[in-house]
Amino acid sequence: MAVLALRSTENTLSIGKLSDNTAQANRTWPAEGGKIRYMHFTVPALAAANDVTGTIELCKLPAGRVRVLPTESKIKCSAYGGGATMDFGCRAYVASDGKTAVAENGTDFVATKDMSGALVASPIGVSSMKKDYFSANGITVFATVRGIAMPINATLEGWIAYEVIQ
Repeated sequence: MAVLALRSTENTLSIGKLSDNTAQANRTWPAEGGKIRYMHFTVPALAAANDVTGTIELCKLPAGRVRVLPTESKIKCSAYGGGATMDFGCRAYVASDGKTAVAENGTDFVATKDMSGALVASPIGVSSMKKDYFSANGITVFATVRGIAMPINATLEGWIAYEVIQ
């Protein structure tokens, strides 16, 4: 077995001089890291049940380069009942070039999150450490009710953790 000296992709690409156009062109972002921000959302107690496949617009992330941190994003909800699940994803948006349309993906963060019992500060998704987005006008994050209807008096709140890269 050999002892290896390895470098991350980000470290390898940032080794070149700042005047080296090749290194700069291939550099992945965030080049210097980012400041973590939180986009909060609160869905008040429902006066009527939200049917299966009903959607809830949670928040809108800012335009530009955004790195969403699913494992740092949290939700809190009341108990929805046995078989209740939710998908968390993003609406269609225009890429940062102002022309390219990016299709809606209702399970981009996580599919079939168990919502049957009350959750407190549960991560939205653990399938990935980060998700990078480039948008011209921002990205709307939404949830879709699955399994059973979201009951009367059900609540949902939380935040999406992200970095904005300049």
